[in-house]
Amino acid sequence: MAGGIACTAVAGQLLMNQGFKYCRSWEGGMYLTAEVVFTAILGIVFLGELTSGYFWTGGILIVTSVILLQLTTARQMARN
Repeated sequence: MAGGIACTAVAGQLLMNQGFKYCRSWEGGMYLTAEVVFTAILGIVFLGELTSGYFWTGGILIVTSVILLQLTTARQMARN
């Protein structure tokens, strides 16, 4: 079972990396960030995971940092 999980995970990672050839770096970053959000949602909805203050604080910090990084990059690109 562990071998199957490992092989599937490696195959999925390789296929995802191949797909990133067709998008820009910022798009790839947004896809990877969205993956965290959707994984959390699926864990809560389908697996019944409990959320705590740490979960929400961490989630807000992650989303805020992504937004700030994107705004900073956008401003730098607008200047050039």
